[in-house]
Amino acid sequence: MKLYEDEFDAIVQECVSNFQFNENGNLVAFGILELFELLLVDDVEIQKQVSWIISVLVVKSHNRRILYHAFPQTFDSLLSHFKTTTNLFVLRNVSYILRYLAIEDDIADTRGMLLEKNIIDRLLIMLSNMDDIVVLKNLTWFMYYLFKNNRSNIKMKKSKENKLLKVLEGVQLTYHPDLIHISSKAIATVLNPQSDLDLIQLFHRKRVNSEVIDNCTRDQIEAYLPLFLKIDLSGENYISLRTKIINHPSLMRTAIAYQNSKICNFRDTNLIEDHNYDDMDEVFSYFDSLPQVIPAGASFDNLHITDPLFGSPVPISKIYVKRTMKSFTKPIDMYFHYSTKELPKRVIFKRGDDVRNDMMAMSLFRLFNNIWELSTIHPKPFIFTYKVLAYKNDSGLIEFIPNSTTLKELDWKLLNSFDENQKNNFIASVVGGFTASALLGIRDRHTDNMMICIEKGIFTHIDFGGLFNFGPLLDAPRFAIPTALKNTCVKLGWWKEISDLFGEAFRELYFYEKSIQKVATTLFENSPYESYHIINCLKSGFFSSLALEEERATELFRAAMDSYAASSLKELAHHVGLLTMSTNG
Repeated sequence: MKLYEDEFDAIVQECVSNFQFNENGNLVAFGILELFELLLVDDVEIQKQVSWIISVLVVKSHNRRILYHAFPQTFDSLLSHFKTTTNLFVLRNVSYILRYLAIEDDIADTRGMLLEKNIIDRLLIMLSNMDDIVVLKNLTWFMYYLFKNNRSNIKMKKSKENKLLKVLEGVQLTYHPDLIHISSKAIATVLNPQSDLDLIQLFHRKRVNSEVIDNCTRDQIEAYLPLFLKIDLSGENYISLRTKIINHPSLMRTAIAYQNSKICNFRDTNLIEDHNYDDMDEVFSYFDSLPQVIPAGASFDNLHITDPLFGSPVPISKIYVKRTMKSFTKPIDMYFHYSTKELPKRVIFKRGDDVRNDMMAMSLFRLFNNIWELSTIHPKPFIFTYKVLAYKNDSGLIEFIPNSTTLKELDWKLLNSFDENQKNNFIASVVGGFTASALLGIRDRHTDNMMICIEKGIFTHIDFGGLFNFGPLLDAPRFAIPTALKNTCVKLGWWKEISDLFGEAFRELYFYEKSIQKVATTLFENSPYESYHIINCLKSGFFSSLALEEERATELFRAAMDSYAASSLKELAHHVGLLTMSTNG
């Protein structure tokens, strides 16, 4: 229904007469609801004037907070203009109002209302059917603020998220600089890296920018640092990453270790070049200077060196040697003592042994754990991870796993007394550990390289010298689940649950095979493993080379895990290998 001009003027005058401004020009009270309702009037000239008035008012933050109270009741009318109105002036004003009303981060009621009204579907329609740069820019800003302020409450199916991302990527094809900038920010908020999985998908889509970096935790950057070196390190991206590294000593330490161990090259990035890291070089040199064999009980006192592994802000004041281990490279089992009452931490120092695989494996395990954590599986599979720092290509420090024993030394009867929590931990960690072993082609899996913490029931793998189906010369044809482990679980009635959980754990990872490939090939780019070896190994593990459906691949994996219980050959190969090394030594 059209309004006569005098009727419109009267309503506007009534609204305006209720406007009250303070000395700063901010609204303090008004009858804005009537003004919003005028947008419903079937008169383009009225819509133009009213939308212009609101768009002027909405610029100021204080005014937005008042305007917002009328906003939910007229949201439908605002969006309806994108279906019914062809007047560009009105569309621009309405999109402008939407953009600015979404800025405030405390209008939870409004955002809740937006979500209830299928805002994502409406955004998809509006963004897909609009070709005006100004309107596109305002709507993209609107979506950016909506997701930025409320991402944790916006739940979307993967199909809808992918559709929204494709629309935003289409916005970028306008090649307008402003649209490219804001759509990139919007994409980053849609895939907000609250989890490692979201971050990895951003890497996969080549959408990591300064905002993504700023939102990352220190642990995320430390775990996936080689991947960050693959992004466009210019402008704001460079500043954000460099600021993160310099402001976190543990990140700087890890970056230097990556550089020295040749895992990745920082020389070309200038991210750490002009920073003084002589202190860390001195720490690494100190460990290199330790004798090859140190008697048990030896103590190195009066130290004042930076903790290279745990990142403690308190310097190490003393190193106590518990033992020199019997392995071929003579690892040293030691304790770090600190200059305060902080509890000592136990560490394995390895020299003449490449622990870079272990360091990178922890990053892959972290990703697997995150995928499982986001699933609905119960119990959630997991891989026990620990700190590893390879500071040279043949030297490094590894966190000691406390209260644990190798499977070789384990009294399997102890599992009979497990309570429900210990049982769930055991099942979840066995499934996580062996699923990762199968998919990543982890070799040399004998009972000296598997441990269990009886107190918590947590099973873990150690020593990842052989990955992607490259193992020692004397090794079983493929990794195996120890017969004793499977037989014990069968007797306790746990194996059926373990077998079923193998299938569920595989299925969750199956959907992210390409992302896992991307992470693995980047992490191991400067390793002896060629990219095609890594990809072939993962394709074999996921059965993707057979082009199987998800259910069939899952069933094949579960059946394969059931069959992997032939450790006698592996144990024989391991002990023959040890005998050969000791004879040659």
